Amino acid sequence: MASQCLQRGLVDEILVYVLPVLLGDGIRFSTPGLGRIDLEPFSNTQSGPVTMLRFRVRK
Repeated sequence: MASQCLQRGLVDEILVYVLPVLLGDGIRFSTPGLGRIDLEPFSNTQSGPVTMLRFRVRK
């Protein structure tokens, strides 16, 4: 669903939380056919071991 919203230009901002954990194979953030989405970093915050990164989606 997130990929569909990105394709339609409905997403203004993406938040990414970084935790010091290894997950093995992991999960894809988007579908393979999404294409390139340009992001502009505008904020980062750290609270203990967690870092929150905020990006604006460039249109």
